[in-house]
Order: sequence, then structure tokens, then C-alpha cells
Amino acid sequence: MKMIRWQGLVSFIIISGLIAGAWLFLIDGIIERSIEFVGTKAVGAKVDLKKADLSLSPLGLTLEGLEVTDPDEPMKNMVEVAHTSFLMDFGHLLHGKAIVDEMTLDGVRTGTERKKSGAVKGAAVEKATAKEGASSGDTFSFPSMDIPDPKEILAREELETLKLVDIIRADIKNGKSQWKERIDGLPDSKKLKEYKARFKEAKKGLKGGVLGILGGAGELKALKADIKKDINSIKTARKDLKSEIANLKSRVAQVKAMPKKDLRRLKEKYSLSSGGLSNFSRMLFGGKIAEWTDTAFAWHEKLKPVIEKAMEEKPATAKEQKSERGKGINVRFREFKPMPDYLVKLAKVSADITAGKVSGEIKEISSDQTIRNLPTTFNFSGDKLEGIGSLSIDGEVNRLDVSTPKNKVNMKIAGYALKDVVLSEGADFPVSLSKADSDFSLKASLIKGVLDADFDGRFNSVSLSGGDKDGDGHLKKSLYEALSDIRGFSLKVALDGTREDYKVRLSSNIDNVLKKAVGSIVKKESAKLQQGLKSAITEKVNGPISKLAGDIGGLNVFDKQLSSQLGDLEGLLSGGSSKSGSKSGLKGLLPF
Repeated sequence: MKMIRWQGLVSFIIISGLIAGAWLFLIDGIIERSIEFVGTKAVGAKVDLKKADLSLSPLGLTLEGLEVTDPDEPMKNMVEVAHTSFLMDFGHLLHGKAIVDEMTLDGVRTGTERKKSGAVKGAAVEKATAKEGASSGDTFSFPSMDIPDPKEILAREELETLKLVDIIRADIKNGKSQWKERIDGLPDSKKLKEYKARFKEAKKGLKGGVLGILGGAGELKALKADIKKDINSIKTARKDLKSEIANLKSRVAQVKAMPKKDLRRLKEKYSLSSGGLSNFSRMLFGGKIAEWTDTAFAWHEKLKPVIEKAMEEKPATAKEQKSERGKGINVRFREFKPMPDYLVKLAKVSADITAGKVSGEIKEISSDQTIRNLPTTFNFSGDKLEGIGSLSIDGEVNRLDVSTPKNKVNMKIAGYALKDVVLSEGADFPVSLSKADSDFSLKASLIKGVLDADFDGRFNSVSLSGGDKDGDGHLKKSLYEALSDIRGFSLKVALDGTREDYKVRLSSNIDNVLKKAVGSIVKKESAKLQQGLKSAITEKVNGPISKLAGDIGGLNVFDKQLSSQLGDLEGLLSGGSSKSGSKSGLKGLLPF
């Protein structure tokens, strides 16, 4: 047996010790830089860590001063964690799995200021922007109580009455032209002279011999048939003319009823009704609801890349993967007790908000929820907070079905003291919630990018304030007085849709209070506008409507003309006095 070469052994021990010492000395820095590098790459903005401390027995890690920059606002931190600590399972770590039974996060804060910008050079951060007009809320525009001049209204508004008058007038004009053409095609004085000439010739034949009598009789018979035919044509034309005149008179009667419809339409358009205040609460609260909704969507967009990165698809099986020549493949073999690549079974969180401390737990933070068939759940609560009686939040991030990602959150806040909340910033009608004690609940879900949320709030000990009550006119004064008398109200909001296109349904009992307050003013001003419009419309339409009667009267000329022609022909046929005074006729000359 050879003797131990102590010189070599000592050298090995010294070198191993130096390597181990260097590793222990440098490992914290390596971990710190690795966390910063990987975090920055995932977020798209700087991730800073003041200190990392690795312990070997037991195996664990402690992080101090973790700051994650908000990529949209590089001078602010999206999240800041003062202290993070956890222990890892060494056995699973040997298999490349980071399994943490319990993690502690203390001093969690959001929106903190940074001393230096956390922007990353060359990083392309895509900001999701809401579709213009989709969620911007309703800008409050106070309805003017200045009654517009009725004549100015009629100068810019088209009256349906006058439109119909113009149509009828055009029809009368076309009718006159058509009737002139039609009457020109009927028997006239020239035709009457021809009939008289034929009548005289036929009478001469009756005084001759037998052949003359027969010829004259035949001519008289033919003449009588021609005259009857013309009489029927004139009678038909006259009947059609009377029908057309009656139709036009009926249309004129309809025109006379049109001014009332114009009055009603313009009154509804230009006068303020108490029904117009039925959506006052939407105007008052819509802007804040939209602002809070956009903030929630913005936070979802910020956290979405981190969540998706953390829950990447699990490695494929050998059959699913196509190996390249000369390269291996990742195969997940069946495990006796399968575990995801990383898992935090329980994270205890203590967060600092403006009102104080909120604590809670997050369970099952996993890279693959399908392995343990458990979603990520969370719950937070706080009491004895400044300005808040109690607060509770719970929810889940569910990726058990990767094709249908689900996020849910429920929140309840009791005794929330609101102070100096600006509801309407517009100079037209500024309104602020000076103070209120509120209790409200929120239930929201985001499934495949579609939001469904319900908010139910109760506000007590309310104090609402606005602009100058004395210099804003009767309506504003009444509204401000009504608002100042409100001591409590309810507010319900239902929201659904995508970030680019969502709908808000909002209701509050505050609407009834305001409608009642301005009802008498609205009624008085509406009556005043109605009277002015009625006079202006009557003045504008009476002339054109009256002229229609004269235009229709122009068609009576054709009726007189047809009546005269008809009388002449009937007189010629009967032998009585015609319109022209002739007393000769066919009657009695033939036995038929």
C-alpha cells in the first residue's frame, strides 16, 4: 500500500476550498444579476435588486429591495418588494424543479417613484390603447336653458309641412300640363263645326228620293254614334279630373295637420325635458367608471406578459417533438409524483397601501396548473385601515384549460371614507363629492379577453358640491340645490365587452331626485318655447298652404272647359239649346 501523498492532498483541499469560498462569495452576486437580467427581459423594463442571500442549510434564498419598473412609466415602479424569502426542496432541485412550500413577501408596494429611469434601451413596449370612444366615458354637457329664437330655429330647420307643400305644388303643375295636353286631344269648337256641317248635309239627303233618305239616315246614324263616343270621352275625362282635384284637396287637408307634427318634433329637439335628465348619473359618474376600467385593463396588460411567461407550455413528449440531427430532445417522463417546473404552494404577502397594511395569501403559483389540477388563487384582507373599515379581495387565475384563460376577482369594501372626489371637471357643470361613507362590492371576470363586471355601491353621509349657485341660471341653481340636499344614494354598474369595445350600464336613484328638482322649470320653459314655435310655424306655412287652394282652383278651368264642350255635344245630339245657343239637333230626325 502506497503512502498518502500529503502534498497533493493538501493542494487539492486548498484549491477546493478556494473554489468553494469563491463560489460562496460570488454566488449571491450571480443570483442577483441573474434575477435582474431575467426579470428585465420578461418585463421589458429594468428590474433592480439590492441584495440576494443564498443559504445552503436549509436551502433557501432571501431577496432585499426588489424593484420592477413600470414599462409605461419608467420613472415609477410597477411593484416594489422590500423583503422576499423562501426555502426550496433540494431533492426536486436536483431534478431541475424549483418547488417552494412557503414564500414570504413583505413591504409590497405599487406605483412608487424611482430615482433613475428604468427604461431599457431598444426595448419595444407595445401599449394597448382603448378604442377611441369605447370607454372614454361621457363628457358632461349641461343642457342650455336659453330658449332659442323660434325664427332662428326655423331658419336652420326644414319644415316637413313645406316639403309636402312643394311636392303637392309640383304635382299640381305637372297635372295642369298633362290635362292641357289631354283636353287638346278631345273634341273642340272645330270638331263641333264639323259635326254641324255633317248634320246639315245629312238633313238635305232626307229631302231627296228614297236613296237620298236612306243615305241621309245612314249619315245621321254614324254622326250620332261619333257624337256619343266623344261625349263619353269628355265625361270620362271630367270624372278623372274631379277625382284628381278631390285627391289634391285631401292632400291639402293632410298638409294642414302637418304644422302640429313639426311643432312637436322641434319642441322635443330644442326644449329640455325632465326625461333628458334620466341619464344624469351616467354623465356624472361615467368618466370615473371609464377611468377605473381603463386602469384595470392597463394593469392586466402589464401583468399579462409575466403571467404568460410563467405559464409557458409544458415540454412536449418524444412523439410530439421533431429532433434535429445531432441534437437531443426534451422528454418529460412519467413521474411517480409529477410536479411542475416551478411551484410556490403558498405565498404570504404583506402589502403597504396608502390606508395601511393589507395581508393575504397566494396559493399554487405554478408553471403548469394542469399537473396538480389546481388554479392560482389569492385572498387579501385588511382592517383598522385609515379611512377604510374593512377590505377583502379574493379571486383566481385559472389556466387549467389553456384555450380558455379565466381570471376572476371579488372585492368588498366597507366604511370607505371618500373625500374630494371630482366627478365632473367641465366648466359647464363642475361637481365634486366632498365626502361620503361608502360600502361597495365588485364581482368581475375576464374570460378569453371578455370582461364581465358588476359593481354595487351604497353612499351615505354624502356631501356634493358644485359651481356658483347664484350666477348659473335657474336650472343650474335648482340642480345644485338638489345635489346639496342629497345625503345618500345608490349606484349600480354593469360592464361587459373587450378592452377595445365594452358597454357600460349605469343606474342610480340620484336621477329621480334631480328630475323632480327641475321638473317645474322644464315645464315652464317648454311651454314658452312651444308657444313661440307655434306662432313662428303658423306664420311661415299659412301663406304657402293658402296658395295651394288657389293652385288647385286652376284645375277648375279645365272642368269648365270640359263642361262647355260636353254641353255643346249634348245639345247637338238632343236638339236643345247648346252652350253656343244653337237649337238644331239630331233628336227626332231618326226613329232610334
